[in-house]
Parts: sequence; structure tokens; C-alpha cells
Amino acid sequence: MPEARRYDNNLNRFILKGRFRGKDYILENMNKLNIDIIDVDKEIFSNEIDPLKFFNEINVHYNEKGYKSIAFEIIDKLQN
Repeated sequence: MPEARRYDNNLNRFILKGRFRGKDYILENMNKLNIDIIDVDKEIFSNEIDPLKFFNEINVHYNEKGYKSIAFEIIDKLQN
């Protein structure tokens, strides 16, 4: 689950991208182990101009919009 820090500056969001907190490494290993994943960073947050809108006012937890978006993404992936 992505944290707000991934999106709070251009270094993490646009330059480090998948290297931030080892995302690419983790996803690569999950694929090698044939573990299905739902990449909410890729499917939801990175598609937004302001992904911080999914976090509460102190950017610690998701807000209602964030939790709903993630829940709908999970439901969509499970149904397809």
C-alpha cells in the first residue's frame, strides 16, 4: 500500500518511481513466486495529478476517498 511520502515530492514520484522503498524489487519477486498483486500505486494513485487527495490532512492514513478507491479497485480485480 503506497504511503503519502511517495507522492509528496517530485524526487520520489517522478525520478525514483519504482525504486522508492524497493517497489520494483518487491513486485519482481512477487511475480517470480507467482503471487498475484494489485498495484494500487499504478492503478489509482499514479494516474492522478494530486494523489495526496487520497490521504488525510496530515498524510498519515488514507481518507474516505482513498479507502473507497482502493476497495473498488480490489473488487474490480477480484471480479475480473
